[in-house]
Amino acid sequence: LISYQSLFSNHIFVAAEENTDGKISVLVGFETKEATQQFISAYRDPVVAASVGAAATRSGPQIEYEYENAQALEVRVTREEFEEMKQDSQFAYVEEDPVVYQMESSSSSSSPQEEARRHLQSAEAPSYGLFSVQGDKEIPLPPSNSEDCLVDVCIVDSGLIKDHFDIPYKRGDGFTDGEEFGLPNGQYWWNALPNDDHGTGVAGVMVALGGNSRGTVGVIPQGPEKSKVCLSIARVFADNSKSTATSRILRAVEWCGRRHKNGSAKRMVVNLSLGSPSRTTTEETVYRNLYRDQGILFMAASGNAGTRDYAYPASWDEVVSVASVDEGNGHSSFSQANDQVEIAAPGRQIISSGGGAGGAGSGLEFNFQGTVVQASFMQNNQYPSDFDFTQTFQLVDCGFGFEPCKNANGKVCLMQRDGQFTFKDKVQNCQAGGGIMAIVYNNREGTFTGLIGDPNTVNIPALAMLEDAGDFVKRNINRSFTATNIVGSVRGYTGTSFSTPYAAGVAAKIWASRPSCSNDQIREALQKTTIQLGNRIPNDETGYGLIQTLSAYEYIVENFDPPCGGAAQTDIQTPAPTTPQPTPSPTPGPTPSPTPKPTPAPSPSPTPSPTADPTYPPTDTCAAYLRQCVTTDECCSGLECRRISADATQPWVCRPVSKENKDKLPRAGYCIGGIIGSGCRRRTASRERKGGMLRGEHAAMAHRLELEVPTDADSEPENNGDSSPKDTRQQSPEEKEVLP
Repeated sequence: LISYQSLFSNHIFVAAEENTDGKISVLVGFETKEATQQFISAYRDPVVAASVGAAATRSGPQIEYEYENAQALEVRVTREEFEEMKQDSQFAYVEEDPVVYQMESSSSSSSPQEEARRHLQSAEAPSYGLFSVQGDKEIPLPPSNSEDCLVDVCIVDSGLIKDHFDIPYKRGDGFTDGEEFGLPNGQYWWNALPNDDHGTGVAGVMVALGGNSRGTVGVIPQGPEKSKVCLSIARVFADNSKSTATSRILRAVEWCGRRHKNGSAKRMVVNLSLGSPSRTTTEETVYRNLYRDQGILFMAASGNAGTRDYAYPASWDEVVSVASVDEGNGHSSFSQANDQVEIAAPGRQIISSGGGAGGAGSGLEFNFQGTVVQASFMQNNQYPSDFDFTQTFQLVDCGFGFEPCKNANGKVCLMQRDGQFTFKDKVQNCQAGGGIMAIVYNNREGTFTGLIGDPNTVNIPALAMLEDAGDFVKRNINRSFTATNIVGSVRGYTGTSFSTPYAAGVAAKIWASRPSCSNDQIREALQKTTIQLGNRIPNDETGYGLIQTLSAYEYIVENFDPPCGGAAQTDIQTPAPTTPQPTPSPTPGPTPSPTPKPTPAPSPSPTPSPTADPTYPPTDTCAAYLRQCVTTDECCSGLECRRISADATQPWVCRPVSKENKDKLPRAGYCIGGIIGSGCRRRTASRERKGGMLRGEHAAMAHRLELEVPTDADSEPENNGDSSPKDTRQQSPEEKEVLP
């Protein structure tokens, strides 16, 4: 198989595959709505011409879909027709339909898989990423509201594994809904195969159930009734497939938009753990209009190619590009770095919800009259699908399983691993003695998989168990027990696919607590409260830095006027769209695809250490945002020394000035990377991006705090040993530095 990384790094452009009719999928844009309708009338059966998505005529272009948020159509044509259409002036553009890939990296080591098996075979344990983003911190919901769902998270991915033990969202529960896009019959959003667990893993990062004594814990672990967060599942990846067409993604995104418009929730976050090296005008228009007109917040993976190339949709201005960091907050080597990266979240060796290893699920939970232990199914384990796991079981000690087990008829064989005798032989000896189930427990600390080499020789359930759990079972060999089948598992994931749901989950959690906020305000809060990584903020590797849940919530409370900020909300208002203006038309161009942004040159210097202090301002002048302090005098202007939260165990750090102290704020300040209290100015006109926010230089914040805009000397501190190269790209006249 050709790896995703080689495809991405070499910029191989792949259009949607031809079907048996010899046609390919293309995206066609029009200048006006009238021109779109004229084309539809010409090439669609007149009886159904007014019906979006109706069957197309057999001859000529076949219309597959009409976009609601762009004056564009998805059309199937021959290659010859495609070349002719590109020269036709009636179209604003005609572009191929690029392939989009899941953003899971194959570079992860075996350690997360080993850790995942421990999570299944033992008690519940969160992944490190939860604590890195303050996802374990509780955020209060509004004290009084009548909305069942305050926020809807739309996950565009491979669907969910049915009845996964750690995903508290189920089909028909009133909090979860879904749809399929371009999939074969029988493949639904709720029945993904165990090995197609990418979407289930993404969901687990956000909503894995806490307090169930197994699996892991998500950023929003309470379940839908308590969290007031609902899920919409848009399945775009078919069974055993890790890629799809851009057109399918856009259909799914528009479905998310319709659910939002029709009232699934008044606020929506869309998670896109996917990407393509190719860009289209149609998708740019769709994301822009849904962001601005409906106030939807998009989170997408920055890419796994380890280059400075752009990935799409992450690199559109209206989409938040999420990079990956590791457990030490260092930039992941596979995570793409460019000037569209906005924030970072953990994405290496993340433990989340996964598929089953065998049978109807991935393991069993054994209950010894109130004491529960767990075991995982061995690989290649085949047993009758109608095996009754609801019966009460009796045990027999079979030692190491070197010979057919005596007195095992109708019982469960308990055997210990010895490091020499194969698992298949042990299970066969249990089966030969009349045993109905085999448990093999470890002979040392740690987990093991247990592979049955020839599955045709074994027809009883076979499970692997930790050493201490096996010792407990052996001490209770004469006691009966019951079993519960565990559907799903946990496993290790690596890639920006799994940084993205941390960002989406944090955004949804904060938005549910402050439902009157707009998508722009949630985005600003995430940017302004990061843990800054690297010597320049923002930088191409991690953008503003590592997102922080509690800090972002506190920023909203302290810095936005009611009803978004201030006291706990009781009167919830619907957030206004970012720019309530008519949908703009796509700009025609002489080429079928828009001119890509210039790719920043790779930095010759290594990635900065995550522990390095930022140089905004020089560290020998004052302590910047989130740097430890003893008194407020040590902090930069606009900051004061106080605890990071009310928790007395938290350190004293420099934080934004509290409301009661704002009247004492000085009238000038250092530029400290766009943090509140800085007198930052706009660096270049071209930096105005990302939904109206400035990347690093937030003049609006200075105005809100009545700060003077500093001079060049104030706002541009010296390098101070920063090993990162300066931006040497030549500026055009309109990119010269300007004051806001």
